[in-house]
Amino acid sequence: MKVTLRKFKLKDVNSLAENTNEKLIAKNLIGIILPYTKKDSLSWIKEVKKEYLKSKPNKLYFGIIVNGIAVGEVGLYDIDHENKHAELVYWIGKNYRGKGIVKKAVKQMLDYGFKKLKLVRIFATIFVYNKQSIDLLKSLKFKYEGKQRKVTFKDGKYLDEYTYALIK
Repeated sequence: MKVTLRKFKLKDVNSLAENTNEKLIAKNLIGIILPYTKKDSLSWIKEVKKEYLKSKPNKLYFGIIVNGIAVGEVGLYDIDHENKHAELVYWIGKNYRGKGIVKKAVKQMLDYGFKKLKLVRIFATIFVYNKQSIDLLKSLKFKYEGKQRKVTFKDGKYLDEYTYALIK
């Protein structure tokens, strides 16, 4: 299955809304509130399109494209151009899980971050209960760096996160 990354376009509004509007995605990502609507999707696309125009963007999010459809997202967040590091973020719609798509997309994003942006460190913070993401990061040779206790307040409680990083 061919997996490509590209900048989000307005035509992605429907597929982005449909694939984001799911309990597991809301559980594992900060800032996703259900229901996730087309209006939310449009607002998100407009926000990330502004970053595409900057010479040194703070965040870069790309659609994970399968058969011409945006089925998920992968990106770099809090890009520190001076210190050469950024946080990796990703998700994929439920109908596309378990097919190796996210791994292919993340590999492309890592290549982009290390080669194009000249990053030295890319890290990910994962809720401790998100075993699928932990396994994915380990398979990509990310190293466990530690646990942050009660670092994120979500759904009425504080959650712990693990940090994993890949160094070039």
